[in-house]
Amino acid sequence: MSKERENNFDLLRILCTVGVILLHISSIFMNGVTDEASLGGLYQQYTWEVCLFYVAPRFAVPCFVMLSGAFILADDKNADFGSFYKKSWKKLGIPTLIFSAGYTIFSIMKSVIYCGGAFTPDMVIGPLKYWAVGFPYYHMWYLYMLIGLYVMAPAVILVRQHVSEKAFELAAWGLLAVGCLSGMTSTYTFFWDFGYSFCYLGYFMLGYALHKKFLTKKYNTHGICMILCGVLIEYVIAILWYQQAVIGEQATFWGYSIIEPLSPMTACAAILIFMGFARLDIKMNFGRAASDTFLIYLIHAAFVTVYHAGIKYYMGVDADARIMIPLGVVFTYAASGVCARVWEGMFSRIVKRKEKF
Repeated sequence: MSKERENNFDLLRILCTVGVILLHISSIFMNGVTDEASLGGLYQQYTWEVCLFYVAPRFAVPCFVMLSGAFILADDKNADFGSFYKKSWKKLGIPTLIFSAGYTIFSIMKSVIYCGGAFTPDMVIGPLKYWAVGFPYYHMWYLYMLIGLYVMAPAVILVRQHVSEKAFELAAWGLLAVGCLSGMTSTYTFFWDFGYSFCYLGYFMLGYALHKKFLTKKYNTHGICMILCGVLIEYVIAILWYQQAVIGEQATFWGYSIIEPLSPMTACAAILIFMGFARLDIKMNFGRAASDTFLIYLIHAAFVTVYHAGIKYYMGVDADARIMIPLGVVFTYAASGVCARVWEGMFSRIVKRKEKF
């Protein structure tokens, strides 16, 4: 497998990271449409813009999973269980534990501050319970779900090696359909539940299949058309979401939110966008920025929390979402990027010191 970076997927990874930040920044306004506690009153201005900001980035999580599958499942070396798990522990396991502990402490500190310095045992017990179920902070669920996919990855590669590419792709589509149905009809207590990870296995496998299919079939016009079709579906989702939001209800498929990663409309939009990027031939190199995205994802939630606190206590319902949401995305991405570079610098120095000894 070539180790050269693929600029199209590097760009998609960056856009997915920006999308996740956009989703989380806009959530305080979206919640404020129906919940007075969010902004100190109901947010009744620029509701359409808020819905658009809130729905537009829903492609990000499915695309993140497909990006992981595209490269992990393509490397036959990852069929070695021991080697792959050892590598994954360093890449995924250790950062997950470190940031889980950090966000648990952050949650405790936040509770103490909100209560004016008062402390109760529940302020510690609550965050620890959330960590136990794989939800130490609202964005960390993805890392715990991903653990299950990483555990399954070597076995999936062994299966791939013994079936045709067409059969593997058909299996991916079938598993995605089952995963969406399961996600819409089942409840999972733990985000590290293998059943929950299995719901995303179709995305994981489809990422490899679509990447393989379009690896040598680059055509920018087709790629752009596919992306625009995916964006159009998201626009329709935003309209449906807005129509329900203005009357205080949630747009759903049989009780399951239409904007969740496993909803059919979100799946269609994300797959079209992924396929579109797979077909793009991009000359510009985004490798350095793309390499920061994992740490930016881990770090950004802390800055989102600070930004939300500033909006709530200094602006409240008078905040202009059209300005504050884009501004928040820029601030959060930039601040998280700086912290990511600092983290990488510190980590590299620690590794070098260990090598000396």
